[in-house]
Amino acid sequence: LERFVEEVGFAPDGPPPEGAGARASAASGREHPHVVFAVADTEYAFPLHAVREIGRPPAATPLPGAPGWLVGVANIRGGVVSMVDLRAFLDEPPGPAAGADRRLLVVAAPGGDLTAGLLVDRVRGIQSIPPEQVRAPAA
Repeated sequence: LERFVEEVGFAPDGPPPEGAGARASAASGREHPHVVFAVADTEYAFPLHAVREIGRPPAATPLPGAPGWLVGVANIRGGVVSMVDLRAFLDEPPGPAAGADRRLLVVAAPGGDLTAGLLVDRVRGIQSIPPEQVRAPAA
């Protein structure tokens, strides 16, 4: 992740406080860096401090009886991580399954108790987002 940050030339002032999310960013009035990614034709962003890793999707072990959007589990740096296909989760039509731009974002929930791998179509980069543009995801 550090190499990716260096390559895109972004030097954040530092991460927001541990456990802080989009609401804390908006409340503080400061811009915070987000990883911007695309699924189908829509762009999304995830707070940079919660992204643990960005890389090519590894092979996954399928889980019997799991919903279609749960690709399976993979060994990521010695830990078992659930891999979620965001295209399927968001009811988007199937896209490039093994496209060159397809990436896995390993993200952690506030508190670090839950980690998941999110399969996205492409990562656009890192961008500071003004607090007034940060919106909670739709239900």
